[in-house]
Amino acid sequence: MLRIDSLEVFQEFEEDPERQRSLRHYLINVGGVTARDALNQFLKEAMTDSLTQKFSWTGKSVSDKENLRPLFNICIGKVFFDALRECRTIPQPHDSTEFARLMQEAIRGAQKRLRDAKRRANRSVHVEGCRQKYMAEMAHRYEVEHSGQ
Repeated sequence: MLRIDSLEVFQEFEEDPERQRSLRHYLINVGGVTARDALNQFLKEAMTDSLTQKFSWTGKSVSDKENLRPLFNICIGKVFFDALRECRTIPQPHDSTEFARLMQEAIRGAQKRLRDAKRRANRSVHVEGCRQKYMAEMAHRYEVEHSGQ
């Protein structure tokens, strides 16, 4: 199953009932131990973290974000809900409010994974830059120490 990685692919998914059915069946097999775990896995399997940052459960934006798209009233939200309901071994949310809360946590988790990945990438670039600077310094010292011989 290919993850949805762009708004264009997302729109195609929203208009394709067969892909929605296919994703629902796939997610049922992904499952999870708890409803929270299952929804986190569903989101990871269905959408890239970079695409997930363009959504919120309700569509409400935080002050520093662009307008976010809602997940609660579109097909993929229903696919997640239906897949979770069909996972018989997972304790189910008590009501739609609890489901919404768990989805909001899953979305925040995806956004945190993306932030953490960016931090790790920046740290790696910084460490590599420091390593190169150190190696150049050591090469220069070696040249200075051994140039008089």
